[in-house]
Amino acid sequence: MTASTKKKIAGYVAGTVLLALYFAQSSTHGPNHSDGGVLINFIHFFANGDLPHHQRIDAYGPFNWVFPVLFYKLGGQHVWGVRIWMVILKLLIAWGAFALVKKLSTTFYALLALCWVGVLIGQMWQSLQTAYAFLNVMPWMLAAWYFLLVGPLSSTRKNMVAAGVFTFVAIWTKLNTGMFVLAGGLFYCFYWLPKPEDAEVAGGAALTRKLYRAAQILGLLGYAALFYRYIHQFFSLWYFAYLLLPLVAALGTAFRQWTRESADTVLASFRLRAWGTYLATSVGLSVLMLLGFYGPSGSRTYVRELTDIVSTINYVQPFPELGVQGLYYGLNEYFWLQMPWLLTFFYFVWLAFHRAGDRAFGERWPVRRAQAGGLFMLMTLYSFVMYSRADETHIFQTLPFVAPVLFVMMYQVERLLIPGGRTPTIGFRAITAVAVFAYSTTLAVKPRPLVFTSSDWYNPRLERLEYRPKNNPYVKDYSPDVTDHEWDHAADEAARFINAIADEEEEILVLSANRLLEYNSNTRPIGGRHFFYFYLVSVGLMDRAAFDAAVPKSVIKDILTKPPRIMVGTLGRVPLTEEFPELKWLQKRWYEKVGTFRHIIVYRLRIGGTYARFR
Repeated sequence: MTASTKKKIAGYVAGTVLLALYFAQSSTHGPNHSDGGVLINFIHFFANGDLPHHQRIDAYGPFNWVFPVLFYKLGGQHVWGVRIWMVILKLLIAWGAFALVKKLSTTFYALLALCWVGVLIGQMWQSLQTAYAFLNVMPWMLAAWYFLLVGPLSSTRKNMVAAGVFTFVAIWTKLNTGMFVLAGGLFYCFYWLPKPEDAEVAGGAALTRKLYRAAQILGLLGYAALFYRYIHQFFSLWYFAYLLLPLVAALGTAFRQWTRESADTVLASFRLRAWGTYLATSVGLSVLMLLGFYGPSGSRTYVRELTDIVSTINYVQPFPELGVQGLYYGLNEYFWLQMPWLLTFFYFVWLAFHRAGDRAFGERWPVRRAQAGGLFMLMTLYSFVMYSRADETHIFQTLPFVAPVLFVMMYQVERLLIPGGRTPTIGFRAITAVAVFAYSTTLAVKPRPLVFTSSDWYNPRLERLEYRPKNNPYVKDYSPDVTDHEWDHAADEAARFINAIADEEEEILVLSANRLLEYNSNTRPIGGRHFFYFYLVSVGLMDRAAFDAAVPKSVIKDILTKPPRIMVGTLGRVPLTEEFPELKWLQKRWYEKVGTFRHIIVYRLRIGGTYARFR
C-alpha cells in the first residue's frame, strides 16, 4: 500500500468519525409526537411480526421499514436503535453525495458538497431524527444516479441494470421519489446518454433512427404536459421559480441537443437499448414485488388503498415568505430554501458558455455535457416531491441533492470560463471554499458534549433521549402557549399515567395528533389495520367523507359498540371529534376525566358507576 493510499484512507476514516460525531449529537433529541409517533408505532408493529399492508396500512413501501426495524430489534426494541440507523443513514447520504460529485467533477468540489450535505442533514430537528421515507430513500436515489451518470461497470447494459435495481428499491421505499427517479433516468437514457467510445454497438435500421427522432419530440411534449398537469391545480409564481422554469430549461436544452445531433443508427439503437434495459429492470422488478409481496388480489387492494390516501388527503401548504424566519432558525432567513434558484442560475450560465466545452474538456466534452444536462433534469424532476405541500420541511427534502448538483454545475462553469482550459488559481478556490464554509455557519449545529447515558423519558423504550431544550437555538416552539420542553414533559407524564391504568398492549383512542402517547404508554392505537386513517383525520389531512370511503364501516361501529377503556383528548380544536360527532357524544356520555397534563386530557370509560375492565 502506497503512502498516498494510506493518506486517503486516513482522510476518509477521519472524515467519517467527524461526520458521525456531528450527526450523533442530534441523536438524543426528543422524538416527534405526531409523525414520529406514527412511524415508531409502525416500526414497533413490524418488529413484532406485522407486515406492511397485510396487518397495517401505510403510505410507504415495504423497503422503507427494513433497516429501521432491523436496528430497532438490534437495539432491544428501543428507539436509540433507530437513532443509530439514522446516523449510519446520514453517513451513507453524505459520502454518497461526495462520491457522485468526485466522479463528476473534482475532489475539491466533492468536499464542498460533503460540507453542505453534512450541515443540512445534521440539523437538530425532529424531522431529521425520524425514519421518514424521504431520508431512507436518499442512498438508493444517489446510487441510481451514480450508475446512470458515471457508469462504473464494464458495459452500459450492466450499468443500466444496476441503476434499474436501485430505482426499484427507491420506488418501494418512497413511491413518488422512486417514480421521479425513474422518470429522470428514462429521460437521461433517451436524450443524453453519450455514444460509447468503443462503438461496438450494432447499428439499427434507418427506420429505427427516424422513429427514435420522432419519439424524442413526442417525449419532450409528454414530459412538459405531464409535469405541468401535476402542479397546475395550485400553480403560482413560486412553482414557476422552483419547478417549471428549471423544467422548461431542461426540456429546451434537450430539444436543442436534438436539433444538433445526427442521431445515426448506432446512437439511436444504443440509447433505445439502454432505455429499454433500465425500464425493464426497474419496472419489471417493481411488478414482481407488487405481485410477490401483496399477491394478485392484495395488489389490487394495495393500489386502491394507496390511491385513496393520495387522492383524498388535503396535502396543501403554501410556500414560506421570502426571507422570513419560520419554524427552523437559520433556514429561511438565510435563504437556504432558495438554493434551487441558485442551481438554476448556474445552469443558465452553463448554457450560455457551453460552446466552449470542446476547448475546456476536449474529447471528454460529450460525456461531461451529457452528465450536466442529465443531472440537472434528474434534480429538476426530483424537486417535484415538494408539491403541493411546499412548506419548509418539504422544500428542505430537495436541498441535500441540490447541493451536490450545484457543485457539479459550478465545476463545469468554472472550466468553461477559464481561458485556454487552464486550471483555476489557488486564490479562486480558496475564496470559494471560504464562502461555502462561511455560509454553512448560518445553519450549522454547534458542537456539544455527547451524553448517551441519561434520559428524560420514563419509558425504557425511550431511554437515552432528552426532552427538547427550554431555549432551543435551532427550532422555534411549536405552540405559543406551551414550550416544546413543557410539551415533552406533559406528554411523558400523561403516558406514565396511561401506562399505570391500562393493560399492556391495550387499545386506546387518542383524539389528538399526539401518537407518541400510544407508544410511550405501552398501548396500541385503535383501528387495527386502519389506524393510520385515524391519524390522517386527527391532523386534518383527511375528512370524514374520505375516511368513510376508505375504511370499512365496521371499524367505527366496533368503537361505538365496544368502546376502549381509555380515551385521550386535548384542549383546543380536535379534528377527530369534529369529523366524528359520535365520538364526541361517546366521550360526553360514557367517559369521565381522570387526568389533566397541561393540554392533554385523559378519560376513562365508566359503565354502571364503575370503570370498565380491559376487554
